[in-house]
Amino acid sequence: MRIAFCLYKYFPFGGLQRDFLRVALACQARGHAIRVYTLEWRGDIPAGFELVLVPVRALSNCRRYAKFSAWVAAHLHGDPADRLVGFNKMPGLDVYFAADPCYEDKARTLRNPLYRLSGRYRHFAAYERAVFGAESRTEILMISPLQMPLFQKYYGTPDARLHLLPPGIAADRRAPINAAAIRAEFRSEFGIQENGLLLLQIGSGFKTKGLDRSLKALAALPQTLARRCRLIAIGDDDPKLFRAQAQALAIAEHVSILRGRSDILRFLLGADLLVHPAYNENTGTVLLEAVVAGLPVLTTAVCGYAHHIAEADAGVVVAEPFYAARARLRAGSDAGGRTRAPVLAPQRARLCRSGRHLQQCRTCGRRDHQRALMDAGEVFLDEPFRSLWAGRDPFVAVEALAGEVYRELEGRRTLRTEVAGRGYFVKIHRGIGWAEIAKNLATLRLPVLGAANEWLAIQRLRDLGVDSMRAVAFGLRGRNPARQLSFIITEELAPTISLEDYCLGWAQHPPSLRLKRALLVAVAQAARRMHLGGVNHRDFYICHFLLHLQPPPTADRLRLSLIDLHRAQVRDITPRRWRDKDLAALYFSVLDMPLTRHDRLRFLSAYFAQPLRRVLRDEAPLLARLANEAQRLQARFARKSAAGEMS
Repeated sequence: MRIAFCLYKYFPFGGLQRDFLRVALACQARGHAIRVYTLEWRGDIPAGFELVLVPVRALSNCRRYAKFSAWVAAHLHGDPADRLVGFNKMPGLDVYFAADPCYEDKARTLRNPLYRLSGRYRHFAAYERAVFGAESRTEILMISPLQMPLFQKYYGTPDARLHLLPPGIAADRRAPINAAAIRAEFRSEFGIQENGLLLLQIGSGFKTKGLDRSLKALAALPQTLARRCRLIAIGDDDPKLFRAQAQALAIAEHVSILRGRSDILRFLLGADLLVHPAYNENTGTVLLEAVVAGLPVLTTAVCGYAHHIAEADAGVVVAEPFYAARARLRAGSDAGGRTRAPVLAPQRARLCRSGRHLQQCRTCGRRDHQRALMDAGEVFLDEPFRSLWAGRDPFVAVEALAGEVYRELEGRRTLRTEVAGRGYFVKIHRGIGWAEIAKNLATLRLPVLGAANEWLAIQRLRDLGVDSMRAVAFGLRGRNPARQLSFIITEELAPTISLEDYCLGWAQHPPSLRLKRALLVAVAQAARRMHLGGVNHRDFYICHFLLHLQPPPTADRLRLSLIDLHRAQVRDITPRRWRDKDLAALYFSVLDMPLTRHDRLRFLSAYFAQPLRRVLRDEAPLLARLANEAQRLQARFARKSAAGEMS
């Protein structure tokens, strides 16, 4: 199915824009072709997206948006799509994702009555009616229960067309296993003292999000507490007015206003309180992102997601007027300036548990018991190790496991063991030392500190529908990244054979054409899902695909599992650079196989889920880079082989 998406502007750090990207990527991961109509796109374009920049101009936004809608309708008439999904209200949508609040209610309750005589009002009211009107056929995906009765009050929208979605939280906002180390590094980088308090505000549109309120609240704190506080605001907006306000309030040295950025998790882990005193907020996804990162929240009740904060006991929700919120913030200190209110107290561990439970219940109901246990702590044991190690220290017990040792290095040990007649692979990491960390960083490589990479990658691949190993035990201990202890135990995948070994005899004994094509498509689809889901492998060679031999593989029935994930990286979106590195490594690893040009083109068509002609047109720079990168890998492999022979 070809799905067309409409939004007026895309930039990486807006809430509506992030919602759009998550939905579009999820549709793409399920095999649908994605087309995007927009007036402006800032940031990377995900692989496989057909981006259409609508070439219309006008003196006013209203006129420009009207031209946008007309242009899109005309373009779809000549090049149809199966569904049209909008993230801004406009006529002709099949589906509307309700990221914005009810415009009619704002116009009637927050504006002067004369406002409704303006052309701006007539435009936006008509576009909202085109979506929510009783006669419209648009299906509406609601993300705020507070807004549903407002739309029905003004438009009489039938219940059957309103579909309430649970809140979505990006996986990269959850507090990772090494959250304490990230927090310590962040606070050191930003010069935050041990007794310092960092207040954080996140969101584009500083006026709507209430940054002026945050500045007034900070200025109203007792001096003994104010000296310890610092406010960092992050968002894509003009900071000039708010910097002037901070100067006027004599708190400029305590305030930093930063542009939108991609490392938000570091700020969530390093801060002591998220402040979000919004004047108007449909949902407020950042509230939930703070909670799952273990950060307390102070927010206003106008936010659609504020009730989740109260239900999870993850902060303070205050009603208007705003002086109540300021009073709560001031109540955070006693006469000596010592923090005592729950909202400013160091209760990150409790809030981490509350936040993880909130995420599990609200957005991840499909996750099984194993993933829930993973979220609860730094040790996970499934059977048979839960019973086998009952009452024992898992880090001592794992060192006592015996079996065939596959690799023994100073900081890592890999072995195969058997328990109750079943095989398991055990990887024990004992810390790589500061020297190794420095060496990796000096060569611009991210060091692999332990088993957490593999653990997180296995969970993400499972969520993406990519077959991999099943982890039955995991543990991590220690905050020092150079001496961190960790382990992971996975079930043995048997009977299997690496895809490299399976294909060794193809030159002498070619497989059936249908089987070869089925394997090509299976590898391409696994790579596609992995990259679209934010995972890059970093050792993406054909030997790391295991082909299951039971039942015997056929063109209609085969199963591949991806292994060796200890260097994998997990993000919300895979950067193009890392995607290309994976594809180049895969290409290099099949150079000696008897694959034809048609085989390679079939792989590309399956990977991009696009007609081959479009792939060759749109991805020509990538194809050239793949060839160059494969040659570089070949040269490096030849140098290593020569060095090995000389030694």
